[in-house]
Amino acid sequence: GLATFAFPRYAAATTPEDLTREVDDAGRFVLRSAPPVALAAIALVDLVIEFLYSGQFSPAAGLLAWQLVGDLPKALSWVLGGPLLYRGKVRAFLVAELFYLVAFGGGALVCIPLWGLEGVGFAYAFAYVAFLLVVFRLLRSACGVRSGPGPLWRMLGLTLGAAAFVVAIRCWPGARLLALPVCLVWWWRVGTLRQAVARTRAVLRKLRDLPALR
Repeated sequence: GLATFAFPRYAAATTPEDLTREVDDAGRFVLRSAPPVALAAIALVDLVIEFLYSGQFSPAAGLLAWQLVGDLPKALSWVLGGPLLYRGKVRAFLVAELFYLVAFGGGALVCIPLWGLEGVGFAYAFAYVAFLLVVFRLLRSACGVRSGPGPLWRMLGLTLGAAAFVVAIRCWPGARLLALPVCLVWWWRVGTLRQAVARTRAVLRKLRDLPALR
């Protein structure tokens, strides 16, 4: 979605103010849509792996859960890092990518001996948190974007909450049941659920009006 909608707008922005507005809009979209998806996926990861594969893949559940935690800062870092590439700031973009590779590789070297396969997930989440902070700084210095730090801190808070949810599920598997009501309330508050209900009703009305169904 970012590649097909937000990134072309980054390229078309004519002033730093226009680019700031586009980055802020994309950031708000990610903050609205990504957290409940990640939360639902974390809650279902054990069941999905068991259903799609087998119990032999159960060790991958911990790895995937922490990767889903890391996907939250990853989503916002793509929002903030996109202008570096689409505005031709190749050097800054390469610095950011090299930093991520070093952070992920170094984190994996430290975490894998301590926590095994799950250590890869720890390293992934840590690397994207650090990457988010770096691209936020590079975006301001390379592109003149003056977005406030509010979305950054909100995403870091959400990432911490997702990590706490993973730990809670480990201690009390029933905690996964909290994901559904939280996601439903979230989607209702941001309007996603209302839009889905409205569109479903519109489709059903059109189907009822088809001559073949009368």
